[in-house]
Amino acid sequence: MDPRHPTGPKPRVVAPLNEDWPPLPVPPAAPHPIDVVARLDWPGGEQHITTRALAWTRTHVMVVVGDPRLGGRWALWLRAQDVRRR
Repeated sequence: MDPRHPTGPKPRVVAPLNEDWPPLPVPPAAPHPIDVVARLDWPGGEQHITTRALAWTRTHVMVVVGDPRLGGRWALWLRAQDVRRR
């Protein structure tokens, strides 16, 4: 099988139910990421991950999420109440 043309089923892309974008304009990345614990509310259940916050507002935080369910996306926005410092 040619890996550039897989014949198997495509992975299903799923986003956490608590993903939430801040109002525009979205802030730029912070100069220094912060170590955090983020709560992800997946359709199949809740997950807490240790990760890094890359940008934030008073109400939202962008966190790194290396999960194949996101279909290649590597970061997402959560409400600040779903993120805490480590």
